Amino acid sequence: MAGMTCLTTPGAITYSRSFGYNGWYCSIIDLTFAGRHVASRASRCKVLDIRGFETDHQIVETNLNVVANRAFGKWYIWQKANKLNFERNAKRVLEPLQFPKLETEADIDEYACQFVSALQILVKQEVEAARPLVPDAETLPPHINAQMDRERDALRRSEEFPHPRSDSLWEAEKEITNSLLRIHKTKRWRRYIANFTSRRGAIHKIAKRAQRWCKPRELVHMPTLVVGEAKFCTAEAKARCLVESLWPKFSGEPQPSEALARPQPTGSSSDTGSSSPTNPEGWPTSPQILQEGELSRIFKELPVGRSALPDYVGNEALKLSRGVSEPYVEHLFTACIKLSYHPRQFRDATTVMLRKAGKKTYAEPKSWRPIALLSCLGKMLEKVIANRLKVVATQFNLLPKQQFGAPGRCTTKALQYLLNIIYRSWCSKGPENRRVVSLLGLDMGGAYDRVPRDILLSTLESKRVPYWIVLFVWHFLSDRSTILSMPGHTSRRFWLNIGIPQGSPLSPILFLFFASGILEVLNVEFAFKDPTIEHFSFGYVDDHYLVVSSSAYHTNCMALETLHETLMGWAEPHGVVFAPAKYAVMHFRPPWSKVPQFKELPKIKGLTEETLKTELRILGVEVDHQLKWGPHIEKIQLKVRNQMKCLRRISGSIWGADLRNMRQLYMAKVRPTITYACGAWFISGDGVQWRLAKKLVGKLESLQHECLLQISGAMKGTPRDVVRKELHIESLEVHLQRVSLAHRARTVYTPEFQELERIRSRPLAGVSDSSLERHPFRKLHADAIHLEQEARSMISDEEEAIRAWPTSKRRNKIINRCALDHAADTMSRLWNDYRRHYANRLDKPRPRTAALEEGWGPQSYLYYEGLSRAQSTMLLHCRTGCIGLRAYLHSIKVDSIDSDKCLCGTGRHTVEHLFFHCPRLAAFQSEYSHKVNHSDLGALLTKDASVATQWAIRHFGIDQFRWPRENPDYEKPKHHSHFSLEET
Repeated sequence: MAGMTCLTTPGAITYSRSFGYNGWYCSIIDLTFAGRHVASRASRCKVLDIRGFETDHQIVETNLNVVANRAFGKWYIWQKANKLNFERNAKRVLEPLQFPKLETEADIDEYACQFVSALQILVKQEVEAARPLVPDAETLPPHINAQMDRERDALRRSEEFPHPRSDSLWEAEKEITNSLLRIHKTKRWRRYIANFTSRRGAIHKIAKRAQRWCKPRELVHMPTLVVGEAKFCTAEAKARCLVESLWPKFSGEPQPSEALARPQPTGSSSDTGSSSPTNPEGWPTSPQILQEGELSRIFKELPVGRSALPDYVGNEALKLSRGVSEPYVEHLFTACIKLSYHPRQFRDATTVMLRKAGKKTYAEPKSWRPIALLSCLGKMLEKVIANRLKVVATQFNLLPKQQFGAPGRCTTKALQYLLNIIYRSWCSKGPENRRVVSLLGLDMGGAYDRVPRDILLSTLESKRVPYWIVLFVWHFLSDRSTILSMPGHTSRRFWLNIGIPQGSPLSPILFLFFASGILEVLNVEFAFKDPTIEHFSFGYVDDHYLVVSSSAYHTNCMALETLHETLMGWAEPHGVVFAPAKYAVMHFRPPWSKVPQFKELPKIKGLTEETLKTELRILGVEVDHQLKWGPHIEKIQLKVRNQMKCLRRISGSIWGADLRNMRQLYMAKVRPTITYACGAWFISGDGVQWRLAKKLVGKLESLQHECLLQISGAMKGTPRDVVRKELHIESLEVHLQRVSLAHRARTVYTPEFQELERIRSRPLAGVSDSSLERHPFRKLHADAIHLEQEARSMISDEEEAIRAWPTSKRRNKIINRCALDHAADTMSRLWNDYRRHYANRLDKPRPRTAALEEGWGPQSYLYYEGLSRAQSTMLLHCRTGCIGLRAYLHSIKVDSIDSDKCLCGTGRHTVEHLFFHCPRLAAFQSEYSHKVNHSDLGALLTKDASVATQWAIRHFGIDQFRWPRENPDYEKPKHHSHFSLEET
């Protein structure tokens, strides 16, 4: 009835519960059917005989004579490119362009096209293109092939002579084969990791791969999209559905159908055709010419490893040809800036659709994030203009102080702004002076993709941005097009008449200008009925928050209603859409408060019970309504453990990436997850109110210890102080103090710091000045000022200090170094306290291990330089005394160890005994003794660590080291000339 054809060969067995093809144990249950069009293209349908599928369902292979409609991209292997040849040939292909006068927009378009075409030809000629990744056929060692032959013989005998005995013999042979295959795969993988990570910088590449391996596989095809009751099943229907959802104003015509009105110049110039009319006095200005060295800096900062779409001229091509191409690029950009023109070729994009993390379903268009891939040369030009806009915005204060996400205004400062308000309200004493704080988090729909372009241009004009920049932005926004690249399909071209492209260096600062109106309309004075009401607002890119403080929560709700109504009055004419269903409301409650949790909401249409939160993610930090930070610590634990789980794929205690690489990964990738925005939420110090509870600090220290045990290979019972000292890594509490204090010290003279001080010092009804002294930021900021002054005093020459201090990079470097010195002093004191406590324990005296001999410093970590993964683990075990020998195992009460004596019976089973005194190893001691010419255990575990650890792995007989003992050549000790101790 459905017109389906059975492709399975009649009588072919596709399922078997046992051996022997008889009707009782076998079945033809698995059949292959195909429709009329597919069946006509089927060339073969065969049941395969594959090892491992002798019983149960069989593998059925169906071959179809079809060609997939695939978009074949180009990836170039830049590591193999010859820089000298590339630069020499760049001169050859670019010389014909010369340096003609570019006086019109058409001239610029033609020159840009010729330049890009020349580099495209150069890339094709000089750079090898990557081939599709096809796994090589695996070659197995002879002994495994021989075992597989024995297994096949056993299987054949079992099928010919069915009997329990023959079946068990085949099962035994199969188990042997499986064991050999597992060992072979393990060896191959561990050898690959060891070789790959021995190259400089390779550890970060393999770590990124490990993160991808831990994530769900990417979808091969875009799933059927559902909007309301409508379903979009075909590839083009899905593409159009996504475009309609993301960019309401678009066109599928061959040419753009809607023109963006050209902005008209304002000011004293009457020449409307000029791209640079004269600015009135006091208006913002910006040089309409490339500055000396500006283009060179942009070339130097170009990142590599990024997509080269849509024109396949990537940053690598620009960097390799820089010596030749820079004058041509400068010639092009100078003309673009002079005419305020953005070349037409740079406005075409390929938009890649990426899945948003954590979505329950990807059948909704809003579960996908569009990322615009733009011309790399065009992005260089856009960065020139973006830098101009940033300078203008900063110098002339064109953006509100509460608008974070702008240059120099990070998430930490945004969170400090919020917490500063809350802690200030909590400084009040007594129920009659009680103040409470409520927050309303807004959801701005679409963000970048929904920005009305005419409104954006009007905003720039109203901010008095130089006209030539406004005109450039107009060209940048006009006639933009994109091709949608989604899983399994590449769409036709669409013309977009709304939004700014996510992926352009110019888009972030443009969005800040557009969104600045939200805060400007909220930052005016409101005539509230209750004079105790204070209102604040701040934003970070497209996240905006309203904060109200008063004497009662219901008063806060009424104030939030007023503020929201005012905001809606601004939003509608500006084309901004907010989604109240995604709002969040939080009523902050002091930790000591005994008042029941307030559960009412502002009377805003669209709010539901789910809107009220006691925990809310704000700018990447889990904020709870009592600011105890417990939920944030739990989130950190979850993230870090997931990261460490990924790292287990590339390293174990006796294989994989070496200690240097694993330590580097922890400090560069994992620890920043813990310290993110700690300048806001980590409050500590004697006498400081609302500091982080010791219990939560202990959780963080335990979390770091888990990480250090994994990256170092130390045994679980190794003291955390010893592990930190051996790896030269600060305790997490000290590190958090250092990072947060240095952040505050670096921002002492910034407008954001001064704004916090202004709000904190502002009189508050019913709150005395002495009560405001309880504010935790007062003490923390005083410490920051002290550190900044101390760092400045480190420059002995006063004239040099005056020159260096205004330079933010050098100033920040000196402050960071000063904070690092303080942290080192603290760690040295803590380590010395631990050593004294260790030595003075009369109730449980312990032997003094090699790790306790040195003070705090990098010297211990340097002993591990050049050692393989297994060697570094063995050295750590030997130096800490926490090792799989009977003396230690007996001390921690391992059930199977009944004595701490060595099996030789002459002494305790310790590292020293095995190296020097055990008669069972006396015959092997010459293997290391003739190389070191001494019998000093301390020297063996320091300067002669390589020789000692190799010998210990071979002869200590510890089961943990069986793999390197039986496979001594799978990784060689590596000597790194770049063995680094730099803190991050």
